[in-house]
Amino acid sequence: MVPSEPAAVIDPGVAARKARDLAIGSPLVVTLVVDGQEAARARVEGARAEVAVGRLRGVQEGRRLDALGASVEVAAADPQRLLAPLIERQVRWEGRRLVLEGTPAARAWVDEDGRLARLEVDLALGSQLVVTPG
Repeated sequence: MVPSEPAAVIDPGVAARKARDLAIGSPLVVTLVVDGQEAARARVEGARAEVAVGRLRGVQEGRRLDALGASVEVAAADPQRLLAPLIERQVRWEGRRLVLEGTPAARAWVDEDGRLARLEVDLALGSQLVVTPG
């Protein structure tokens, strides 16, 4: 829930944990943004991910990624790790968003029901990892 004065109504740590708990079992869309442009996208649902990088498309099941008729072993998709900043960091309200303190910088927005609307984690050189509901 995002009230007009969130800090006075809902503890930011409680809001962040609730958003993470509600998102963990749902599909997530993970987007790598570089200089304001989408560079890669994955739809993660449990241990399965549909991955797109430019015109390259693939499907990952656990540690196996199949693309272009070949299979390679990669790190498994992990929704808990993607959402970890919500529970591993100190958090505070800044207006209507949650600021997740620490490095790299991160922010999150939750909807009126307390569900994660968007998580942004700043990466190096003007890039971002953006996690949204799938």
